[in-house]
Amino acid sequence: MRLPIALACLACCVFAGCAYKAGVGQETLNTEYQGDIKYSADDMSAERAEWGIAVFRINRTIGPGCESRSTVQEYEKYVPYKIGAETGNFFQGVASIIMMPITLPLFALSGSEGRILGDHLKQIGNNLNVFQAAPPNEEYLFNTPVKEKPIGKRQTAWRPVSEASITPMASTRVELRIDSLSVLKSGQTDDRGVVVFDIRSAAEQVKIPEGENFAEVSVQLVIRGAGTAETLPTINITIRMPRKPLAP
Repeated sequence: MRLPIALACLACCVFAGCAYKAGVGQETLNTEYQGDIKYSADDMSAERAEWGIAVFRINRTIGPGCESRSTVQEYEKYVPYKIGAETGNFFQGVASIIMMPITLPLFALSGSEGRILGDHLKQIGNNLNVFQAAPPNEEYLFNTPVKEKPIGKRQTAWRPVSEASITPMASTRVELRIDSLSVLKSGQTDDRGVVVFDIRSAAEQVKIPEGENFAEVSVQLVIRGAGTAETLPTINITIRMPRKPLAP
């Protein structure tokens, strides 16, 4: 009867030693904001320097007066148990336990510090990995990289934003409206928050005042939430429309 019990205990030690726990980690999946959020547009048409092409960079300003909360993915980090050196460590731990009736009296007679015995027991515990303990030092760490196992997602509470930040709105649908010219265009920002509109056909209707090289045109930019139908506040901006260059 003793042999089955011993084998069962050994099996429990093996299964308990499937992996070393290396702590937990987390990753922010997305962040939501609410409160006094401001949207603005920078006219970058002069950089494009092409007649009838309107270029804007759409920005979102988050600052005091706003709150944020995040969706967080949590992970359990672990070092996989391998056949090889780890198996040798395990059987070394088993041998150390078998030798305990001999080593403990020898330690007591030697008069060594209790810290040495503690380190020895800790080494045995790590070899057996019964308690899912972390390796005692860097030299003992496995050569296997740490892996992550998803635990679950959680959402943080709403927290006030203390520092202002200006972020370009990437991959966001934008509508351009010019009521005076009956223009309605739609586009999407790139990774830098830049969106381009071709309004050459409508620009020909713009009347340039006598003696001026350009006319000011009022434009409305309707920002829609990225990937959603949510309509965000409209940005009113005035752009300069230069005279159409003469054909060569």
